[in-house]
Amino acid sequence: MPKIQLQDIPNGTIATFEYNGKTYTGTINDGQMAIKRKGVFKSLSAASGKITGASRNGWKDWSLLLPNRITDVLAEDWREKQLAKQLKKQQK
Repeated sequence: MPKIQLQDIPNGTIATFEYNGKTYTGTINDGQMAIKRKGVFKSLSAASGKITGASRNGWKDWSLLLPNRITDVLAEDWREKQLAKQLKKQQK
């Protein structure tokens, strides 16, 4: 089964996560997300864990503003769409 990971998100994507009344913003490049004063992460879940202090599914936490787009999308929804595209290609 296909798998979508952080490195599949386009470079330059801005990710946001609201937690406990604060908004965290990261920039995704080369399969990593950099968040000011928090660090560089290889997964959305690792970033969520650093912020919350708990194990979380980062795909459900983060919204993505992809390059050349004006609206963001929940990372989980974006991932599901990408998985559907991959499955469709495999069926051809």
